[in-house]
Amino acid sequence: MTESEMLKKVFTFGLIILLSFELVVAKNSSEFESNIFFEFYNERSELTYTSNSLGDDLVSGSGCNPSENVAIIVHGWLESCKTTWIQEMIPNLNDHRGGCIICMNYSAYSKTFDYFGLVSEFSFIDDVLVNKLHQLVQEEFIPEKIFIFGFSFGGQLALEAGRRFGKKLIGRIDACEAAGPGFDSNRTYSMENPMESAKFVQCIHSSYDKGTTKRNCHQNWHLGNCGLTQIAAGPYPLGSHGLCPYFYNSAFTNPFHAIPKPENCPTSDRLPPIIPDGMAMGYVFNDLSLVNETVGYDYYAHTFKRKPYHLDIDLFNKN
Repeated sequence: MTESEMLKKVFTFGLIILLSFELVVAKNSSEFESNIFFEFYNERSELTYTSNSLGDDLVSGSGCNPSENVAIIVHGWLESCKTTWIQEMIPNLNDHRGGCIICMNYSAYSKTFDYFGLVSEFSFIDDVLVNKLHQLVQEEFIPEKIFIFGFSFGGQLALEAGRRFGKKLIGRIDACEAAGPGFDSNRTYSMENPMESAKFVQCIHSSYDKGTTKRNCHQNWHLGNCGLTQIAAGPYPLGSHGLCPYFYNSAFTNPFHAIPKPENCPTSDRLPPIIPDGMAMGYVFNDLSLVNETVGYDYYAHTFKRKPYHLDIDLFNKN
């Protein structure tokens, strides 16, 4: 065999491998899109429309008004849009935000005990969310009016999708206990700046082992015991990690006020020079007009053993 024939054979083999890879990717992308559903809820928190295709007409199908607010909820590992905290969050968003409320249901993949198998599918799942964001904008929804809430694995999906959609285009992302395992050790994700994922990014921490160790959002909230453990923690799903979205739901009506860093918490070089009056964790009591004054800092808030978690109910009842 001549040198030119050998080179031609190598080139042909390489091309076959490349084309095969592209076909696999295309097949996988199509598969994920068809198995991931975006559930639309009306002002009465009723499921009215489900989309799992980029060819869907979102406006006529859902009845959403493109000029209004959009909220997308992204659940975590082992969860679905039927998970309790999501069904509680939908009416909270209706009451305090309004507009179009969507839940991204990727339970066809999240309902597995193989967490790291799910992590290996992260980019495919995230592709679907990125594509849906583009579809919303193509149908004249306004990026600045898009809000995404993500918990755990869903928090990472929200942050990555926001960044890939366009740096600082989305109005706001709140990430509750964005997953750490499989992400903090991956340079692809650990090197990214979450503040580029939206104009405002609030990250909320409640566990030491399941959430990310990164603290580089516009606001970094440490709940309970330094954001490491929670006195309310119990069996799954309400451990220190799983309580995060329940704290967040409570914060729609109950302020988890910012407090000075407790002495027992690790030293931080990101403490704010002052804590704005009334500042609290969550969606409602967090004045975004103060974003420029609060960017990049660590904030702390008490949590307690019983609902609504923002105050000591046992002590309150005694008085």
